[in-house]
Amino acid sequence: RKNYRSAFINGVRYFNSPYNEYGHLTGATSLSEFTYFLAQLPAEYLYKNIGRKLDILILGAGSMYSVKRVSPYSRETTIVEIDPVIIESSKLFCDDFNRLDELRNYEIIIDDAKHFLKNTTMRYDLIIMDISAPYYLGTALMHNVDTYKIVRSRLKEGGIFSESTQA
Repeated sequence: RKNYRSAFINGVRYFNSPYNEYGHLTGATSLSEFTYFLAQLPAEYLYKNIGRKLDILILGAGSMYSVKRVSPYSRETTIVEIDPVIIESSKLFCDDFNRLDELRNYEIIIDDAKHFLKNTTMRYDLIIMDISAPYYLGTALMHNVDTYKIVRSRLKEGGIFSESTQA
C-alpha cells in the first residue's frame, strides 16, 4: 500500500508500518505491540526484580526492533540470526524505528539458533525466541522439546524464556 512499509516472511505479512509523505513513521504498528509483549515487558519485569542490567539472548533478528526494546534493561544483548541478509535488511529498511545506530550494548552472531544454544556456555537472564511461526520445516525444528530443554539449560536462576507462537 502507498505510504506503508510491510515485512513478509514466506509470503505472510508480519507487519505494516504507516508512513507520511516525508517517509517518517506515523504511529504504533502491530510490530511495536508485538515487541512490547515479547521483549520489553519481560526485560522490564526482570530488571525491576533482579535489580541489575540483564544478559539477554534473542534468537532470530527480524526487524531487530526487539533489540531496541530490551536495550535499556540490558548489560549485553546477543542476537543469533542464521541469515545475514535479514540483518542487512533490518539495518537498511527498519533503522528509522529500531534505531540501532543509537545502541551500543548488543552483538550479532550469524549462526543457527539451536547450534548456538548447544555450543555456548553463556547463561542468560532472558531468552527471546523471535523467529517466525512453525509453519515451515526450518522454524518448526525450533519448536520442540529438545529446543526447550536446551533453552532451559541456558537460563540463569529465575530467568525467563519469551516466545510467541503466533497462533
